[in-house]
Amino acid sequence: MFELSNDGKTLIKYHGTDSDVVVPSGVEIIGSEAFKMNTSIRSVVLPDGLKRIESCAFDSCLALESLSIPSSLEFVGVYSFRLTIHLREIRLPDGLETLTLAGAAFREAGIVSFDIPKRVSIIHDDCFSGCHGLQSMTIPGNVETIGCYSFNWCINLKKLVVEEGVKRIDRRAFYDCTWLMDVFLPASLECLHVCAFEHCGSLKSIHVKWTSIPEYINRLDNFLEECAPLERVTLYVPSGTKGIYEQCSQFSRFKDIIEE
Repeated sequence: MFELSNDGKTLIKYHGTDSDVVVPSGVEIIGSEAFKMNTSIRSVVLPDGLKRIESCAFDSCLALESLSIPSSLEFVGVYSFRLTIHLREIRLPDGLETLTLAGAAFREAGIVSFDIPKRVSIIHDDCFSGCHGLQSMTIPGNVETIGCYSFNWCINLKKLVVEEGVKRIDRRAFYDCTWLMDVFLPASLECLHVCAFEHCGSLKSIHVKWTSIPEYINRLDNFLEECAPLERVTLYVPSGTKGIYEQCSQFSRFKDIIEE
């Protein structure tokens, strides 16, 4: 049922048809494509001591609904959970020492909520692309960079909160999030790509925390030029700064500027 490496530390391939799977203790690595396209598995319990889930490990496991992850996990590879359309929620333990989520790790997964662990510093390119179940997302301050296309085509995402500490939102990070309405941006943001919210046609409000306009925004050709028509979007700014924003050409196209 379990094809293991000679030392028992790598699960090379699962050959069973059980709906509930408990990976043997001692396994530290779920190998590339170990469970790929298995249509029987509904739940998987991963053992304490597991360190890595390699690329495509659970790719296209269409029946997978439940996953138990240990605090020892350090790495989730490319396409690890792509097209796990019934995996609604992934709970990652608070005790994680460090964790890398590779690009496209959860592409087109069925998750409706995801709490990004405190040890994640980068959301790599395409990581949550096409996760249609996401309706609200909070990016904690331990994440410094939100990569290109990382939430591309999350068509039901309505609210985005980026917390203090995040420094970069890269090109088309939220491309084609067609129902995104409310965006909250921190004062710590040092780079916001002009096309970060391209094709987000439902935007109603953007909340910013800058008490002075960052110099990099003044250098942009057009701030958020590819998102919804800014004439329909309300900009919320810190108390006492409305005049600063009204005098900045980059913000002159917003429907209203309101202090909060």
